[in-house]
Amino acid sequence: MKIRLRCTNEFDLDFVLGAEQSAENRAFVGAWTCEQHRAAFNAEDLSHLVIENADGKRVGYIILTGLADANQSISLKHIVVTEKGKGYGKQSLRLIKKLAFEELKAHRLWLDVKEHNERARHVYEAEGFITEGILRDCLKTESGYESLVVMSMLRGEYESEIQRKQTNIRIASPEDSEAIASVLAKSFAEYESSYTTRAYAATVPTVDEIKKRFGEGAIWVASCGKRIVGTVSVVLSKDSLYIRSMAITPEARGTRIGERLLKEIENYAVAHDYRKLFLNTTPFLDRAIRLYEKFGFVRQGSDDLFGTPLLTMEKSLESESSKRR
Repeated sequence: MKIRLRCTNEFDLDFVLGAEQSAENRAFVGAWTCEQHRAAFNAEDLSHLVIENADGKRVGYIILTGLADANQSISLKHIVVTEKGKGYGKQSLRLIKKLAFEELKAHRLWLDVKEHNERARHVYEAEGFITEGILRDCLKTESGYESLVVMSMLRGEYESEIQRKQTNIRIASPEDSEAIASVLAKSFAEYESSYTTRAYAATVPTVDEIKKRFGEGAIWVASCGKRIVGTVSVVLSKDSLYIRSMAITPEARGTRIGERLLKEIENYAVAHDYRKLFLNTTPFLDRAIRLYEKFGFVRQGSDDLFGTPLLTMEKSLESESSKRR
C-alpha cells in the first residue's frame, strides 16, 4: 500500500492535534500547542508534513527540524501514525530518509525515542538507524522520569543501503569473464606490493584463466545495475568446497555484498550435501578475515603461495546439513 507526504495546512490542524493527543500516541509524543504547529507550517528550519494513504486518507504526520542546520544534521522531531499495523510507519521512514538525504542533502538524520517505546525502536533499527546512546532520566513526567534513546543514520549508511537493495547476486556465465577479471584487478590493486610477483599474478587471473574456471565449479557475481561489482568462485573437492577469488570493488565495499556472496555459497553447499567450506587468505587482508570469522570460519593453519604467506580457514556445515535430513 503506497503512501505520500504532503505539506500540512490549516485544514489539517484538528487531525494533527487529535492524532497527537490520542490515547495510543500521547504517551510517546511530546505534545505541541496549536500555535506551535501553525508556526511550523512556514518556518524555514522545519518541515511539517501529513502522511496520506493511497486513498488520500490522512494516517499520520511528521515534523522535521534542523533543515537550515550548518552541520547538515536533520532531526525527525515527530512521527505519529494513527492506523497501526498497516506498515505506514515503515513506509513513512523510507520516504523521510529519501527526503532528508536526496532532496535536503543532509549528512545526518537523527531522532530520539522513549526508552520503553520498543515497537518504535524496532522499526527504526529495522530501517537502519543506529543507537548512539541514552539520555538518562532527561524527561520529567507525572509518573517520574523517563529516558530517551538517541538514534541516527548517516548519508554514507543510507547510500550503502540503497546500493545493497539494488545489488543482485547471480551465477556467472563465461560472458562475464572480462568483468570478473576487472573486479579482481580493482579489488587487489591496493595490496599488490604485499604479494610476490607470482603470487599476485595467481590472485589476479587473466580473462582466459577465468574462462577455464567455469569447468571447475560455480562462479557468482554481484551486479549493481549493469556493473559487476563483486565475485567469488568455488572448486569442488570431494565433500568440501574450496572458496577462491572473492573480491568486491572498492566503491561497493561496506554494502554487505561479501556476506551475501558467502551465504550463496553456503546455500549451494548445503543443497549439494557438501560438509565443509575452506579457503586461503593472506594475513594482511584484515577486512576479509573479519568477514570470514563473523561468518563462522575458524583458522586452521598456514600455507604459502609463491612466497606470500597464507592463512587457511574452514567452516563445518554438518549442523546445517543435519537440519535438512
